[in-house]
Amino acid sequence: MTDHDEPQPAGGSGLLSADGGESATSRGFRFRRATPAHRATRAQSARNAARPTGGGRGHRPALWATAALAIAVVALGALTAVQLARPYAAPKITGALAGTHVVAGTRPVLPWPASGEAEVDVQGIGMLGALHATTPVPIASLTKMMTALIVLTDHPLAPLAAPGSGGGAPSDGPVLTVSRTDVTTAFFEALGGQSVARVAAGETLTERQALEALLVPSANNIAAILAVWDAGSVSAFVAKMNAQAQALHMTGTHYADVSGVDPATVSDAHDLVLLAEQAMANPTFAQIVAEPQVVLPVAGLVYNDNALVGHDQFIGVKTGYTSQAGGCFTFVTTLTVGGRLLHIVGVVLGQRGRSDLDTALHAGQLLADAAARTVREITAVPAGEVVASVVLASGQRIPVTVRAPARLLAWPGLRVQVHASISLGPHGSPPPAGARLAAGPLPGNGDPTGDLTVTVGTQRVSVAVATARPVGSPSLLWRLTRP
Repeated sequence: MTDHDEPQPAGGSGLLSADGGESATSRGFRFRRATPAHRATRAQSARNAARPTGGGRGHRPALWATAALAIAVVALGALTAVQLARPYAAPKITGALAGTHVVAGTRPVLPWPASGEAEVDVQGIGMLGALHATTPVPIASLTKMMTALIVLTDHPLAPLAAPGSGGGAPSDGPVLTVSRTDVTTAFFEALGGQSVARVAAGETLTERQALEALLVPSANNIAAILAVWDAGSVSAFVAKMNAQAQALHMTGTHYADVSGVDPATVSDAHDLVLLAEQAMANPTFAQIVAEPQVVLPVAGLVYNDNALVGHDQFIGVKTGYTSQAGGCFTFVTTLTVGGRLLHIVGVVLGQRGRSDLDTALHAGQLLADAAARTVREITAVPAGEVVASVVLASGQRIPVTVRAPARLLAWPGLRVQVHASISLGPHGSPPPAGARLAAGPLPGNGDPTGDLTVTVGTQRVSVAVATARPVGSPSLLWRLTRP
């Protein structure tokens, strides 16, 4: 085999010279032609070498999730802190019981006279009933209640000390001297059928004795003597009487004289109840009208025209009679209910009968007895009754109830005034907005939250009220989720 029989590489001599002279074979290198598989492997290696180290793109979503969670936790914490720090409204009272309420039962019907007019009040409670009580009519000697009240207002007298009380005898007031003219006036008044007290010229009467003669035997002549002594003239004194009537809001009353013999002197039952209550507030007046008899210097022993005084709890006040006025009677009786002393004040006017005055006395006695049977101690608001609600900021409502019954004197059908005065903080001051109320009855120290006041006339009864169950701060969930 010759040299030509050696296989030759395609396309050339098969030898590459590194420098144009020395062959590669002489250096120990042999180059082969690159195949497609070799080229793909090289390209992938190059791409791998170009990628960054440290995890690569596959770790980026995990980083973003961690950051978002951290932000959410911080925001939630901030929101929680803000919600907890926000103040919330202080509790409020709603639906507090107030207004006019009617005592259960049927209002009593009194035995009213068949004619005339009348009114009965229980002093300190109110009017029990009335019959045609606002029509002005002649009032006869009931006029003398105002005469005596004016004199005692201008010339006050202390009441006599009770026997055995050890009190010193008070002054009986200034001395009045009876003139010859006074004696003549009394003589002609007696001839005319008027009620007079026998007097003598030069006789002296103390103020107290003159008032006793005026109010007990109802002496018309003494009324004129007192009027001139007080005001200088009868007309000037009558002006005082009318001024006092206006001051007492006696709108149906007009005085034309000081004794009531003049039929132009008129009043009504309602006004005369007002006057009787005002006059009986004067201790000297009340003491004199309660006397069954008195002894005067010249007239001697004289008796009270009010035959009921000293009987059946009657302590006054005044009777009257003229042919125009008929029988008239203003009365006051005492009554004790539930340990409390009451006065029943009544008036009957225009009574007619075999004896007009006796008819008036009988009518007054019937009314006084019936009135005494109607007054009783009643429960205006029972214990445990809900009188209001405490509304918390969360909207929760807690009932406020009465701790003890509110009891007072009244009668069925009477209208009473009820008012709840309730506070949520100590000493009557509400807690500030955002205050945390400790669990337990309001306020936190366990004292009542307020009181309920029931008013009837001048009666005022107050009872404690408290929340029906403990009141705590709003819940954590509400504080976190409130808008």
